[in-house]
Amino acid sequence: MVERHTRIRAAQISSVLPDDLESTNVLGSGIDGYLASYDLSTEKFTWLDPNDIVIGGYDLAFDSGDLSSSVLTVTHNLGKKIVTVTVYDNSDEQVIPTKVTATSTTVATVDLTDFTVTGTWNVRVH
Repeated sequence: MVERHTRIRAAQISSVLPDDLESTNVLGSGIDGYLASYDLSTEKFTWLDPNDIVIGGYDLAFDSGDLSSSVLTVTHNLGKKIVTVTVYDNSDEQVIPTKVTATSTTVATVDLTDFTVTGTWNVRVH
């Protein structure tokens, strides 16, 4: 049997949504080692270079002596300004800081005004 190629016109293709696709988020498994990422704001796909993805994070144990006016300054050196900050109290319970400020690509400040810091607390920046 002869194999034939079929030409498909754009009008024959319906909209493809992110949920319609199967993909993997394993580093190095995409095209030339890149990962596909969908941006909801632009509704477009883009390719991410695995070298630009920060894996892991920065962990810091601290106590009340590390605070200045109830604010903890964390020098994380992750190289990105917008980070996620998670704080755990001395009972290993997650607490929501009063405010987190992305000061620069290497520093974030964590305002703990609503809390009394006793014992050793932990912060993770990623």
